[in-house]
Amino acid sequence: MRLRNTKIFFIIERNVKIRQEAFIFETSLKHAFKTPFSIFNVNDEADPNIIRFQTSSLNSFSNLQVAQNKIILETNYDKNYDINYQLVSEYLAAKIKDLKPVLLKEKLIFIGVLSLFDNEMNVAEILPLIKEQTNFGLIDNDIIELKYNYKKKYENKYMLSIDVSPYTRFSAQLPAPQLIKGSFPLKVDSKGLQIKLDFNNNIGRDPNKELSIDVIDVMLSDYFNFIKKNNLNNYIKGLLLWHLKIKMMII
Repeated sequence: MRLRNTKIFFIIERNVKIRQEAFIFETSLKHAFKTPFSIFNVNDEADPNIIRFQTSSLNSFSNLQVAQNKIILETNYDKNYDINYQLVSEYLAAKIKDLKPVLLKEKLIFIGVLSLFDNEMNVAEILPLIKEQTNFGLIDNDIIELKYNYKKKYENKYMLSIDVSPYTRFSAQLPAPQLIKGSFPLKVDSKGLQIKLDFNNNIGRDPNKELSIDVIDVMLSDYFNFIKKNNLNNYIKGLLLWHLKIKMMII
């Protein structure tokens, strides 16, 4: 499976004044992220989910967004990274190390890693594969598209939410230089089956208890151990591997 994108969500206690701290973030992160940050004119009393400021990494692979109740690190992966989980692990570990000084200033509540995995394949092969790997065998063959979601606990430490769905990825066809500028036509880049994995530690936690910053490294290690062990068929079936053993829980 090709890892296309990750979003690491650091959920924090609401900090109404975080927009005013953008310059503190810039000072702490200027060695790894582009400055000046883009700061948005949003009232402090507005929805805490609204992004107050953002920037991108010096290599442009990652975007950093900061709201009053969360800090988000989003990264897109090219062909040099998308099947090399070790490289991705090293890259994210370095970026999180960069972020720790600013994360330490906030009260951390929980962490989530949202990932998108692409499996390029013929669209006509998707439904037969799902029917073969699951108990969906009685589903009508005339169904055009099938998508589903399930949730599981991972060793009582993490909550997993998994979406299985077809995808179509487009890319823009850039016009010749002599053509008039305008909207670019899109071409189909790839089609197949996509796995969306939400891996988080928001499970039975006391929302008033602060999470130790050290949990980040442990969680990232557990996340990569998990995705290295599981393939497309594991995600389709819901028979996910943890530490070389299979556990099944019906939701």
